[in-house]
Amino acid sequence: MSRALRDCLPFFLFFTLLTFFVKDNAFFWDATLQASKFAHFYYENNFQQLIVPAELDAGHPPLFGIYLALIWKVFGKSLAVAHFAMLPFLLGIVWQVYRLINYFIEKHHFTILLLVLSNTILLGHSVIVSPDIVFLFCYLLALNGVLYLKKWQIILGTIALGWLSIRGIFAVFSLFIIHLSIDKKIKALTVFIPVFLTMLAYYGFHYIETGWWLSTPNTGWSHHRGIGGVNVIFKNIIILGWRLIDFGNIILCLLALFLFLKARRALRIPRMRLLFSIPFIILICYAPALVLLKNPIAHRYLLPFYIVFALLVSVWLMQSPFKKKYISVAIVLVMLSGNFWVYPKKIAQGWDCTLAHLPYYGLVEEMIGYIDQQKIAYKTIGTEFPNIGARKYIDLGASDQGFKEKDMQKDAFIFYSNVYNDFSDEALKDLENNWKIEKALKRGQVCVILYKRK
Repeated sequence: MSRALRDCLPFFLFFTLLTFFVKDNAFFWDATLQASKFAHFYYENNFQQLIVPAELDAGHPPLFGIYLALIWKVFGKSLAVAHFAMLPFLLGIVWQVYRLINYFIEKHHFTILLLVLSNTILLGHSVIVSPDIVFLFCYLLALNGVLYLKKWQIILGTIALGWLSIRGIFAVFSLFIIHLSIDKKIKALTVFIPVFLTMLAYYGFHYIETGWWLSTPNTGWSHHRGIGGVNVIFKNIIILGWRLIDFGNIILCLLALFLFLKARRALRIPRMRLLFSIPFIILICYAPALVLLKNPIAHRYLLPFYIVFALLVSVWLMQSPFKKKYISVAIVLVMLSGNFWVYPKKIAQGWDCTLAHLPYYGLVEEMIGYIDQQKIAYKTIGTEFPNIGARKYIDLGASDQGFKEKDMQKDAFIFYSNVYNDFSDEALKDLENNWKIEKALKRGQVCVILYKRK
């Protein structure tokens, strides 16, 4: 325990300080729906209804929204409370990764923790009030339950996964396959019965209440649930490959290839063979939904894969004959450099999965201050995700007013940021040619611009 505390304490302190640093940041990206809007619904209605209203219902189970609403009921509704509600799960991720390391290797725990937790996607998401952080913790908890044969961890982790997101279905299935590869006895697999029953209960009740269970009729999401044609599937394969190497992860992929060519002997160790199989089982279980559906492939969908793959490469490196110190430093530097990977404005990127987005919150607050000072009516300003909707869901302000989805033909003003991926190339060209800059702000690699029609 003393060694565990010594190795984990620096990371516990880091995530605690990081949470304190971002505690006043508004809700961001998809967290505005699954975190803020879900939590507001339960908070304002005192948990009188399980199924969220149709305009909020994308099919995801509501566990995280219920959790956040309960935290607000106890500690008060504020951004700081919401951020600190994430801290137990961030610290839990550190501990669960440590336990994974301890299962596969007897030393180098601190170095491997550093290599795994320096992942840009994890760091970017750790500053957001996000159900995906809870999802990752629950996945690692259940995975450790599978490896250490702890039934309660498997049951608790898988039930939570099933009630956090539709992706819980694929996550639980991957854990089932991993468990099956370790223990092929049918009796051992009965630990997955509770999650099956609880998911059946929720989705059955959801169907009774709404008439659908996964394929929502809501036009805001329904077009993402359909099966794509050949062009969509081919495009998704390319994007999936890009996601696997994005934000610094390319160094892990290249190192894995190098180790496979030069240090395959380590794979003769039974537990190394098991570790080698786990990230690929996760990827294979997720791939059909990622590749076949029209839904855009977000980095956060692959968080369990990123962490376990980084663990594989790190453990493999520590068992190789190469100079581990220099390679480890290179890995950390490249991974952290992912927080500075910002693509040209015409290329969409996962801003929620990089610390590069951090200046955005202050810039938006400053721009809103200018809009209020100039007495510009919010209804005359068009914008894009994630800046659409009542500000009370984004920054917990008292006002129900907010910005609407842009209409380039009718709006008097356009609220633009390079963080917004939904401005098409045509819309960007229109802004350059037919609009003038009313106010422009820039900090770091993020810009926020208020355009006015010429």
